[in-house]
Amino acid sequence: GYDKDGYGPRMTLSYDDEAGERRVVTESFQANVDRAWQRSRMTHMARLRKKAEEFGLTQPEKPKTETGTFIPRTTPVPSDVPVPKAKPEFAAPG
Repeated sequence: GYDKDGYGPRMTLSYDDEAGERRVVTESFQANVDRAWQRSRMTHMARLRKKAEEFGLTQPEKPKTETGTFIPRTTPVPSDVPVPKAKPEFAAPG
C-alpha cells in the first residue's frame, strides 16, 4: 500500500558494513512505491518492444494532422453493427 502521493510506509534504512556492524542511514526512510512501479513497468514494456523488433514486429505509427497533433483512430463500435434476428428453431403451433 501507499498514500495518495505514492509513498509507502516509513522504514528504517540501514546496512551492514565490512566489519559486520549495522549502520543506520535514517530512521524515517520512505520509498515512492508508485514511481518505482511505473519505472518497472516502463522497463518491462521496453523489453517487450525490443523482443517484438527481434521478431520483425513494429508498432504502427499514429496518424497525425499537419500540425503534428495526434488523431485517434475511429473503429466501429460493436453496437453500431446490425445483427440479424435469430431464426426460430421450430415452428410455433397455431
